[in-house]
Amino acid sequence: EWLGDQHIQTDYELLMQDLQRNDPDLAARTRLIDPLIAHYHLRLGDESTALSAFQRIVNDQNGRDTADFLFLPVSDASASDPDHRGTHWSLLLVDRRNREGPAAYHYDSFRGQNDEFAAMLAQRLGTRLEPVRMTQQRNGYDCGVFVVDGTRALVRRLARRDRPAVLHLDNLVADREQLQRRLSPAPNSARAGAAAAEPESSTQIADPAEFWHGVAQPGQLPDSWNTATFRQDLPSAAYSPVQSVNPPDAPWEQSLGASIFGTPQYTLPVDDLGGFVPPSWQHGNQPVPDDLLPAMYLF
Repeated sequence: EWLGDQHIQTDYELLMQDLQRNDPDLAARTRLIDPLIAHYHLRLGDESTALSAFQRIVNDQNGRDTADFLFLPVSDASASDPDHRGTHWSLLLVDRRNREGPAAYHYDSFRGQNDEFAAMLAQRLGTRLEPVRMTQQRNGYDCGVFVVDGTRALVRRLARRDRPAVLHLDNLVADREQLQRRLSPAPNSARAGAAAAEPESSTQIADPAEFWHGVAQPGQLPDSWNTATFRQDLPSAAYSPVQSVNPPDAPWEQSLGASIFGTPQYTLPVDDLGGFVPPSWQHGNQPVPDDLLPAMYLF
């Protein structure tokens, strides 16, 4: 029932594919950041490691800083205790449209459990934290669902160019069934073949770099968020910051969904961003802001 870093990263990759297809301008300005990199490199890494990771995130293939919005999953995993891999996810959204005064918004679905860690990460990124409202979860395992659904809700609002005042998520409804459909492949669909490589379980390997090799997706635009850019020159961590699932047998997407929800009946997947683009829009001309990071609480 718990979502691990692998589940969040997989859903982020699906969201980025939708963004690149429906709004390439917004996609080029948005970064959906791998939970492992947000945790180990940006929050826990030394100054040089964090700076190198940050530059790889915000710069495109031409070395230009094009990142206006950063979505970072926040984990409460211990920096020193390998046995404490983390029990809660939250979301940090960084809005960098004003490079001189970027703002950060922390979305925590469990009574501010990750406020301290989010503040540390925001400070590391040179941003100021702004207050924001977030729906509270009613169980001990949906924080990860709130993170991915909160990210999608914010992206839709940014695509509509909503004012920052409406970036609160106090009416967010986390939908586990919808997430199940996204993570479960459909026969003869493009989504079923979205990932060519089977990812490894991050909690079963000593070197997360191997996990990044597994989740790297072929065909991504060079300036989109791609964990493959972190394969070189960055230190590796000894353990994952979150609880995850055992390596799937096959196919990996189906096993990934089943690991959270059980074996489902096949349901035709919906268009995740169906309400994302109004009919009057000209595709490819819409930019988007970046301000969120939900989390999950695990007992």
